[in-house]
Amino acid sequence: MNETLDITTITSVSDKTNAGDMKTFKVHFEAIGRAGRVEQDSIKCAVTNSNILDYKTADDTDYPKIIVTEDPYLDSENKERYGIGLWLDITGMRYILTNVDKSLSANAVPINTEHFPTSYTAEYLNNTNKEPDKNLLNVEDLLNDRTITSSVDYNTNNADRMDELEEKNKYEPHQFHQNTVQYNPTYEPRTAGTEETVQGTTIIAPVLDRILTLDPVKQTFSVKQDGIYALQLKNGFYLIQGESRLDLKVYIGTNQIKEMGISAYLTSNGEEDARKAIKNTYSSQTYIVPLKTTDEIKLTATWSNIDDIVMENETMITCTALQYNVTE
Repeated sequence: MNETLDITTITSVSDKTNAGDMKTFKVHFEAIGRAGRVEQDSIKCAVTNSNILDYKTADDTDYPKIIVTEDPYLDSENKERYGIGLWLDITGMRYILTNVDKSLSANAVPINTEHFPTSYTAEYLNNTNKEPDKNLLNVEDLLNDRTITSSVDYNTNNADRMDELEEKNKYEPHQFHQNTVQYNPTYEPRTAGTEETVQGTTIIAPVLDRILTLDPVKQTFSVKQDGIYALQLKNGFYLIQGESRLDLKVYIGTNQIKEMGISAYLTSNGEEDARKAIKNTYSSQTYIVPLKTTDEIKLTATWSNIDDIVMENETMITCTALQYNVTE
């Protein structure tokens, strides 16, 4: 069973100059039926104020109280069956307007909308089907024996929801903490066709906070706090003279991050002035990965030719903190 109703209530009008007080609420009810009875643990009934400007606090009771009951009745064959009743407290109200927003009942679901097969029917109170002592009662206590549960205000759990969000978000940087490792600008390859580690020499950042540390001995860098990070490699090698194929690879420990690999053919225009050199700059895709402080990240370069080449190096790896891990 699944019903979403728009309920509009209008309080009594005292005189011609007072139009009364109109409020509109959305009532959502859902439950699982089995063998002609309702699974009571599956029942959910929530009320939401459709005009958020009317809402005051989570403890505000200025919304209609809905009582959910399981009611016995006799079918056309005089057999006892059970139905679910949604009872609205109409104290002080003069008009009640009900509109079916969504329904899975056999007699209310739109015929042109795909829906889950259903086997229950729903009846909505109006001036035609109202019957005293059947669907209209003057004394709420008459429902006590049949009551299963009552509705809750949708905003009742806001405090718990906020606590959960705050607990989750306290491990997320509330500004992008980003560090960039710049690699040795005077690096020169020693052997053609050999994969060589390039040493990071500097960490730069838009703020003073450092989320990375360099290890000059191992020629690697690491994060200072466990978490989830985004890594991106930018090739800054370019040739003032000569030409060569270049393969750049990034490793976390011994595992190569293939998503960050760059392969390029570098050429020069023969100019001796570095300002006129062809800067063959390429960037890898962004790679998001959980990192621990013990993870060591390194950059390697492989050159196909090192004869008669003159190079400059502005290569860098940028690391952005996305979320820090929960710690006890």
